[in-house]
Amino acid sequence: MGKGFVKIDAHDIGFGKINIENTKGKSRRFCAAILHKQVLRYETICYFAPYISQFNTNYMEDNYRKIYNPIQKDSVIFLRTSDETKGAFTLVEVELADGGGVGLHYHKTYSEKFDCLTGDVQIGLGKEVVTLSPGQSATAEPNVNHFFRNRSGAPCKFRVELRPASKGFEQSLQIGYGLAADGLCDSKGFPKDKLALAWLFDISESNLPGWMSIFEFILRKQAKKARSKGIDKALIEKYVRF
Repeated sequence: MGKGFVKIDAHDIGFGKINIENTKGKSRRFCAAILHKQVLRYETICYFAPYISQFNTNYMEDNYRKIYNPIQKDSVIFLRTSDETKGAFTLVEVELADGGGVGLHYHKTYSEKFDCLTGDVQIGLGKEVVTLSPGQSATAEPNVNHFFRNRSGAPCKFRVELRPASKGFEQSLQIGYGLAADGLCDSKGFPKDKLALAWLFDISESNLPGWMSIFEFILRKQAKKARSKGIDKALIEKYVRF
């Protein structure tokens, strides 16, 4: 054995014979104490590593799947997507700023369930308006006019589940929020490009109620024009991540 090495019989701490480097001039007791401390650190890291790894994975995954709208000051985390549920449902978590929300509309192809997590969120269902508190839920069935908004004076958080899933809805959110982040939306959060706006409305499978439905014909026609110009493919390629 060369200089600077001490051979320690470390049966007492369960590791058999172990060499410690750079211990020249140190006693066996001192070296054993250092080794014992390092072993404890190693065992601690090994014990907690799976939990730390899972925490980091979840944190990174949530941030990757989180989108933020700097105009509306709200965010959405995609918990389960259409691809992941094989079309069964889409599940997102929304953090909505005070004063935010989505106006009256309805969907023909899917239901929309709202589950309040924190704060209070108002849900309009037909002619009724309900205020959900944590633990409460409400569902807008297909063809039922609905809206949601936050008028509580503080942010609120809730989950939205679409059944069946809507890939178009998922894409429209990612693209709409991406355009807002790039400064390509107006002060109300609508895309400045009218063809892009019409196409996003179309793929979200949203419909306007009452007299507002007269605008749908124009929007659908503009959406078709957006596709012919390749605007849809360009937006998907730039903003859709999952």
